[in-house]
Amino acid sequence: MKNRIQRHAPDLPEFIKLDQSRDESLVFEQYMGAGLALIVTTGDTILDLVYFDNMKNALELHSHAICSGADIWIGFLSCYSLCDPVELPEYTLDAERVIEGILK
Repeated sequence: MKNRIQRHAPDLPEFIKLDQSRDESLVFEQYMGAGLALIVTTGDTILDLVYFDNMKNALELHSHAICSGADIWIGFLSCYSLCDPVELPEYTLDAERVIEGILK
C-alpha cells in the first residue's frame, strides 16, 4: 500500500485513493463522506473500508486483519481518498496508542 501513497504538493497531506480495491463497488458503496476510517489491505489492494466507531471495534477489526495476514491503515476520508494514512502496527497495544494519538 505504501506504493499507492500520493501527495500533490509538499504542503498538502499524503493520501491513498480508494480505487483499485478488490471490489470497487464495495468501497464506493461503503464510502459515506468525510470521517475517520480504517482500510484493510493486502499488497496494494484495499479489501475493506470501515468508519471508526469506537476503540473496541477498531481493535477488533485490527486483530482480525492481522490474524488473516492483512494490513490495516487509519486516516481521514475525503473525496474518495484516505488522507494522512497511518499503517497500524502489528501489536494491538501499539495500534491502540497510534489511534489514541490520532484522536487527540
